[in-house]
Amino acid sequence: SRASLRGLDIRTRASGIQLRGSHRSELVGNTIRPFAEDGESMAGMDRSHNGIDAFESHDNLLEANDIAYMNDGIYLESSDRNVVRRNRVDHSRYGIHGMFSAGVVIAENVGEANTTGAMVMGVEGAEVVSNTFVKMSESVHSQGILLFEVHGSRIADNRVEGNRVGLYVELSSGNEIRDNRIIRNFVGIQLLESERNRLEGNDAIGNVVDVEATDSRNNRITRNYWDAYRGIDSDGDGGGDFRYAIHPFFRKLVTETPAYQLFFHSPGMQFLESMFASGQADWTFDDEPLMAPSNLYEQDRAAGAGGIALAASSVMLIASLMLLFYYGGRIR
Repeated sequence: SRASLRGLDIRTRASGIQLRGSHRSELVGNTIRPFAEDGESMAGMDRSHNGIDAFESHDNLLEANDIAYMNDGIYLESSDRNVVRRNRVDHSRYGIHGMFSAGVVIAENVGEANTTGAMVMGVEGAEVVSNTFVKMSESVHSQGILLFEVHGSRIADNRVEGNRVGLYVELSSGNEIRDNRIIRNFVGIQLLESERNRLEGNDAIGNVVDVEATDSRNNRITRNYWDAYRGIDSDGDGGGDFRYAIHPFFRKLVTETPAYQLFFHSPGMQFLESMFASGQADWTFDDEPLMAPSNLYEQDRAAGAGGIALAASSVMLIASLMLLFYYGGRIR
């Protein structure tokens, strides 16, 4: 306990740093990579070891470490009140992986091209704030931030961009999820069997699907911006006059028949969705969606516009190819 490891350059074929029953230690400014011989690519190396691995170790500071090509960049298990701040983790499985640990602070970290940016599991009283996780999209299990059985925690001011799922929440309750920037993901926010969470002030821009909710009731969802929302603001308070319905039709359809994902946003699918209005008592709604984003920087607005333009261009290209194929076949 009370160890200080600073400025180390670690090249390893195993774990970088392990903490076992180590409390109130500081790991600051270290660089951790797999050991590679000349000409050996780190991308193809064994990734069965973690960069920083803590077990039953409490009240430690993990700050400004640079980790890449490991299994989990930073792994915490049964380790309470650790502060994980201003680290960078790239090209690993989970950038930051916290399990069964109370009062963890995960703040101002950056991750790119991991399977998942931050996986927080079995945690109470966590702070996941001001992190940036981008390009988590190579796996069907990729998410920017994944919350599983997380309770009484605050997830705020994060930026998740270009991921398969921006923010995934499962079996989690009593969390405050606010002021996050959710940009150009395939699915922006996904809720599964989660309740009594409060989602407010989040901006969803340029996502293919803004939000999905399955078996998730009694969540307080209000004053978020969804760029798929079409409404009016007659009293000028910045909130739409009509609720934004998180429609379950497409989600249920592709769960039963995954191949129907090919028809996402097709005119026929949108028509069927408009006809599916039963069981609205069980739907999830944003009670007062915002008419304009609340937290975006100028580059975020440009990213959203670019994402929408890219999606539109893709749809037009596919439609053109289908017409050429159809009429070309008829001419022959």
